[in-house]
Amino acid sequence: MNARAFLESLFDTAVAAAHPATCLPPHLPAPPANGRLILLAAGKAAGSMIEIAERHGAKLPPVEVQPPGVRSLVEVAVENAAEGCVRETYGAAVAVFQGERAGDRSVRLALRVIAGDEAEHAALGWAVDAWARSRLSRAGRARLDAAREEARGDLLARVQSKVPLELASALGVPPPEAAVRLATAVAGLL
Repeated sequence: MNARAFLESLFDTAVAAAHPATCLPPHLPAPPANGRLILLAAGKAAGSMIEIAERHGAKLPPVEVQPPGVRSLVEVAVENAAEGCVRETYGAAVAVFQGERAGDRSVRLALRVIAGDEAEHAALGWAVDAWARSRLSRAGRARLDAAREEARGDLLARVQSKVPLELASALGVPPPEAAVRLATAVAGLL
């Protein structure tokens, strides 16, 4: 995978995770037709990442997201346990790593800002988790624990993939040994 394909994939993942209708639908206003809420929800550094992706040749399509409809609290909380708690916490750690190691200065600077955004997203995820846990039954809380454990396992398995040199040098993507150390440290916090 080259930098262009990696950044396109990262963009698609971020858009899917940031759409507000997947978070707490009953508590949010309707999303605007122009999709700008997604960019705002993605954090202060979203514009910088779009510039970096495009500079590396990524073709970022217009964002078209279909709202999933209203889901139960336990469904939202289960998704948040994996995405908001596990993946956002790991994303913050990786962004710090990349912000120190990316060969491209503009990528380093953007990722230092993104690390803060990711940490804020993780903090929000943990706050939503605590809020949801206080409202769920024992069975609902057990589903959250299982979802978090599954996400931890997926994370630890995923980070062992070989990283192309281009991604490690230009973008600071952690090689497997560093990614495993980061994921293991984050998993210990969960």
